[in-house]
Amino acid sequence: MKRFWALLLVSVLVMGTFIGCSPSTPDPGSTTGDKIMRLGGAYGTDGHIDAMKSTYPRVATPYSFVCEPLMGIRPFTYDLYPLLVKDFPTVSDDGLTYTFELKEGILFHDGVELTTEDVEYTFNTFFDPATNCLNTWKIDFILGAKEMMDGKADSLAGFKVIDKYKFSITLESPYAAFAHALSSDYLGIVPKHAHQEAGDRWGIDVLVGTGPYILESFDPETKIVMKANPDYSHNVYNGRTLKPNVDGFEFYNMDENTQYLEFEAGNIDYCGLGLTMAHQYLENPNFKDKVKIQNSLSQVFFVMNNSMEPFNNPKVREAVAYAFDNDKISQEFFKGLWPAVNTILPEGVPGYDPSLPGFEYNPEKAKALLAEAGYPDGIEFEMSCVGTGTFYQVYQIMQQDFAACNMTAKIDQVESGVWFDKRSTGNVQSFLGDWGPGFPNADTFMYGFFHSSAADFLSTGHRNPE
Repeated sequence: MKRFWALLLVSVLVMGTFIGCSPSTPDPGSTTGDKIMRLGGAYGTDGHIDAMKSTYPRVATPYSFVCEPLMGIRPFTYDLYPLLVKDFPTVSDDGLTYTFELKEGILFHDGVELTTEDVEYTFNTFFDPATNCLNTWKIDFILGAKEMMDGKADSLAGFKVIDKYKFSITLESPYAAFAHALSSDYLGIVPKHAHQEAGDRWGIDVLVGTGPYILESFDPETKIVMKANPDYSHNVYNGRTLKPNVDGFEFYNMDENTQYLEFEAGNIDYCGLGLTMAHQYLENPNFKDKVKIQNSLSQVFFVMNNSMEPFNNPKVREAVAYAFDNDKISQEFFKGLWPAVNTILPEGVPGYDPSLPGFEYNPEKAKALLAEAGYPDGIEFEMSCVGTGTFYQVYQIMQQDFAACNMTAKIDQVESGVWFDKRSTGNVQSFLGDWGPGFPNADTFMYGFFHSSAADFLSTGHRNPE
């Protein structure tokens, strides 16, 4: 375990709660009449609603209301269920081939029926280099995926159309969580005819799917407007057909402070809460009953670029682990809302073990390890972030702890565009990041960060042929 931690992550803070503010009134879907749910957030800031081209929930969330994946995950319980397919897939004896059958009669929002042609088109588009998809790593173990991404093939060798509703997908090697992977919000099925016709307009003024809500309008500067899909009838839970429970959604593009002001004024119904505002609202009798806290699978972690000095030395990485006071950050800054843990896997993911030993804060041990690594006078490094929000404030606490361990950590504050370019080319020395997987499986944590394919894109610098 200690070797694993020293490799890349010195600590993980599980974002064990998702905090939002919403009215304490009954569910909007429980009454009749027009009920529009208004959400405040950074929706639209990317200029599109195309989850293939984004890794951000602010894109994937509205996208998932329109375009659905083959499989679904029940909120809060994380139970897998067939969404667009009739049942769970049948799997060949060698664990390589998964056979699916679509539910008949599912209609896209334009009235055209969903068929295997659309599913095949979606998967081919996903891996087409021209798409510039940022999420291919989620299922790039499908046979032929790498050839497509390298421009050596025009279609997936592992995807076979059997008939109008049946198809199979063959993998390069067995992957037990494949059905779970197909539940990702980033893998929504798109209609071939509409996607081809829209071209560059897809995800901007055209977005068509099978989902419970239909895109009405999208202005990146202001809001996304959706209305309920009256024909939605293929999502069944415990024998009950689930229908849209509100008449529409409006996703507003507004900064954090504006969200709070608009919520307090009654102009929006929901917004996420930053840490400071969460505590203010919880202590305010007018708002405490409107704060909703729920568990999530998200994490906050500290990444050291293994390819850059001084973090290319394992002993230095181990020293930083002993210089990182997780408990202090959790209790003093996050006020216990984000508890410190000793494992990369959060509670709710198979493999989570709270009894695993971690690194205690030990400045003397940290300094001794630096000396062993050839840095008796200490080290200097940069911690990068965007803006002056949560991570910037945590960095200021970390600076104090690191200073007591002969470590000088400078804060590299950059614009979001600069940050992405720098991080995706492997040029960030160290940083705090957060990660929330689409489904509860250890591979989404391990592969995403520890496979060599992430070495540059996530600035991990970690490459291990073994």
